[in-house]
Amino acid sequence: MKKLYFTLAFAIGLIMALGGCSQSSSSENSDKKVVKVALSDEVNPPFLFTNDQNEPIGYDMDYLKQLEKKLPEYKFEYTLGEEETNLVGVSTGKYDFAINWFFKNPEREEKFLYPAHEYGYSLTALVTQKSRNDIKTLDDMVDKKFPPVSATGGLRAILNAYNKEHATKPLTLESIDNPSTAENLKLVDKGKADAIF
Repeated sequence: MKKLYFTLAFAIGLIMALGGCSQSSSSENSDKKVVKVALSDEVNPPFLFTNDQNEPIGYDMDYLKQLEKKLPEYKFEYTLGEEETNLVGVSTGKYDFAINWFFKNPEREEKFLYPAHEYGYSLTALVTQKSRNDIKTLDDMVDKKFPPVSATGGLRAILNAYNKEHATKPLTLESIDNPSTAENLKLVDKGKADAIF
């Protein structure tokens, strides 16, 4: 269950390609080319979150600021948005690139540039109420309730793969466009869902 931390190599490659790109425009106050960057609005410290002034901060922002310093001919403009919406924005040219934990799959590889080597991995887990001892693996979630998940996100890809391998005893999955981790954790806490993945 490896999840690709896709951004930084993608950002470097895409910015190099932006040199002659017509999507970049001149800012009003300088001759710098504007690079439109989509950021995830989901809290993911220490990588990306917001400060008290609702400004994006964290490792991703520190990296992008250093990258911008090394590319003085560019000015980065940031927009916060939901993961799937950000990818659609990159596909349509609304954004030059997006930064987030984007799960790598064949469909996405056809549309987007991924690094040849994974930048990092995150561990996945099932989170339950502290008192639950009956859920340790995905097998234990058969006939139990998950909170809604994104139909196209990386976690859903793992769950879909599980269901493909266990067609006789699949997991019951509900889709929603913009699932909230905070709201889904509340569903688990209140006993309205058995576990969140």
